[in-house]
Amino acid sequence: MKRLIICILLMVVLAVSTTAGVTGAKQEPPVVRKAIEAANAEFMAAFNAHDAQAIANFYTVNAEILPPNMDILEGREAIQAFWQGAFDMGIDSILLEIQEVDALGNTAVEVSHYTLYLADGSVADYGKYIVEWKRLSGVWYLHRDIFNTNQPLNPYPAPLTGNP
Repeated sequence: MKRLIICILLMVVLAVSTTAGVTGAKQEPPVVRKAIEAANAEFMAAFNAHDAQAIANFYTVNAEILPPNMDILEGREAIQAFWQGAFDMGIDSILLEIQEVDALGNTAVEVSHYTLYLADGSVADYGKYIVEWKRLSGVWYLHRDIFNTNQPLNPYPAPLTGNP
């Protein structure tokens, strides 16, 4: 009988601690979402100012971006060069629209949409992305950034040239 009572008490303690953890997790995402919304607003301002170095500083030192049709690019220097290349190709501004943010401690995952614009205001590209955020010393940084277009695939791509 004593063993049964101990088992029941352990189950109650486990149930209460699990419920408390779930409640705490549900309270955190709105705070985290607001922080990521603010970071995205700053990211868009730097992007729209064509400041590739400022954009790179939104990423962790060893961050990775996984752009479509390219290998993984790692580190702020590579990320800065990537975004500078986008500006050099004529990309003028960006709009980021958060769909959801899930948070767990010092890590958060953002699922969202992006739209890239040319200087004349026309849409250059639009699609979706997922960012793994890391909180370091109280500041949220992009750590892994993967994105891809929603535009249809060109059924007649230009032929490859050179050796593969």
